[in-house]
Amino acid sequence: MMNSINSRLRRSIIVGVGILGAAAGSVLPAGAEVPEQSRDLRSFYEQKIGWSPCAFDRDVECASVEVPLDYSHPSGERISVAISRQKAADSKARRGVLFYNPGGPGGSGLTNQYGRSAPKEQFKGTPLNAVYDLIGFDPRGIGQSTPLRCEDLDLPDIKSRPSDKDFDQFATWAKELEKSCDKLDGQRRKHFNTRNTARDMNVIRAVLGERRINYVGYSYGTYLGAVYGSLFPSRLDRSVLDSSVHPDKTGHAYMTSKAEAARRFVEEWAQTTGAWTSR
Repeated sequence: MMNSINSRLRRSIIVGVGILGAAAGSVLPAGAEVPEQSRDLRSFYEQKIGWSPCAFDRDVECASVEVPLDYSHPSGERISVAISRQKAADSKARRGVLFYNPGGPGGSGLTNQYGRSAPKEQFKGTPLNAVYDLIGFDPRGIGQSTPLRCEDLDLPDIKSRPSDKDFDQFATWAKELEKSCDKLDGQRRKHFNTRNTARDMNVIRAVLGERRINYVGYSYGTYLGAVYGSLFPSRLDRSVLDSSVHPDKTGHAYMTSKAEAARRFVEEWAQTTGAWTSR
C-alpha cells in the first residue's frame, strides 16, 4: 500500500514541480481574453479527431488532440493531450460539455486512481450526465498525454513521525529529482504550466465544436478553472470551483500554507480530543 502511495505521490510531485513553478502569479484580469483564431493556431482549432472506445472503459470514448508545445511559436513542436467523452444520456435535454479536473497539480482527469473513467465515476448517481457530455483529459505532462520527463527516483519512506534525518533525506530526493527533470526535459519544462493547460482546454473546446464549456475543478483545479475563465471569459458558461486555492499562493507559498494549516488543525483536534477524554 505504501509503495502505491509513494508511486502516486512521486508522479504528482514530478508534474507539480513544473506546473506550480510556472504558474506563479495572479490570475489574469477579467476580460483579458486571448485572441484564439489567429492564422497560426487555426490548424489546431480545426483539426479532426477520431473517437474510439477507451481501453479502461468501453462505454467511454477516447481520443488524442494535438496542441503546440509553445503557444508563442505554434509552428514548432507539437504535443498531444488525451481526452475522453461520455455523451449526455438525454440528447433532447443536452446543454453542452462539462470539463473536469481533479486537482494536484499532477492529477489525471482521464482516469481515477482505480483506472476507471474519472468524470464518469465522479458524477455517478448525479443528473449531470443526463444533460452534459462529460469531458475528461490528462493535462499536458500527465498520464496518457505527452509526458514531462524526469528520472524515476525512489521516494523515501513517508513516516507519520519523521525525524530531522527523514526530512534531510526527502530534501535530498527532491533536489535530485529537480536535477533529473532539468537534465531530461530542461528546455521543455517551462511550457508545462497552468496557462498553457488552459489554452489546451480551449483547443479541445474548439475541436469538440462547442461555443462554450462548463467546468468543475477541485483544489488546484480551481486555479486552472479561474485561469481559463480569465483567458477566455466568453468561452466559459457555468463553472464550479470546489476547495479553492489562493490565486496568489503557488509553488512554495502554496505548500507552506497547507503545512501550516494542517499543523494548526491537528493541534486543535488534539486539544479538543484531550478535553473530551479527560472528562
